[in-house]
Amino acid sequence: MLVYCKKCSNLLDNVTHMDLTKIDICICEKCGYRNKILDISYKNDISAPLSNLFPHKFEIDGIVCQSMESFIQSLRVKDKNIQRQICEKYSGYMAYKMRLSLSDWRIDGFVYWQGEKIDRNSKKYTDLISRAYDCLFENDVFRYCLNKYKDHKLIHSIGNIFKSESLLTEFEYIEQLERLIEKL
Repeated sequence: MLVYCKKCSNLLDNVTHMDLTKIDICICEKCGYRNKILDISYKNDISAPLSNLFPHKFEIDGIVCQSMESFIQSLRVKDKNIQRQICEKYSGYMAYKMRLSLSDWRIDGFVYWQGEKIDRNSKKYTDLISRAYDCLFENDVFRYCLNKYKDHKLIHSIGNIFKSESLLTEFEYIEQLERLIEKL
């Protein structure tokens, strides 16, 4: 995993081990900035509130989602009613586990929102994910958590890096969080 300095974007080549139970510090050899690195995981009490599995409720298009994970996993389903049920009834890890019983979007590369077929690699998909995170940003507790770690270099070492394998890659996920931090 490559980690870059939050201040100058220099590659931090001395990051060798991430301990998910704490916040790591890595000093940039180029600019001297002390990077506080937070590896986001739902298994870590410190970073769990920034995880998509954390039960931050938000509303998008009239549907109340129990977590970002429930929204993301619902994108696998064509049927609007089942999609709504996934968003409204499941949260966190339960929503994540549901992926095993839902359609495999990787076969054709398409997902669905409110009956509309969307190419996973399209701008329309990226815009939908951004809109969902904007809706999540309305949640006061989520915003508080973002603010608490706004000076940290956020990473998600357990995230997938390939769009063809993940509905939200590590890069896309961190990019959304950093975009929202800029709005604070």
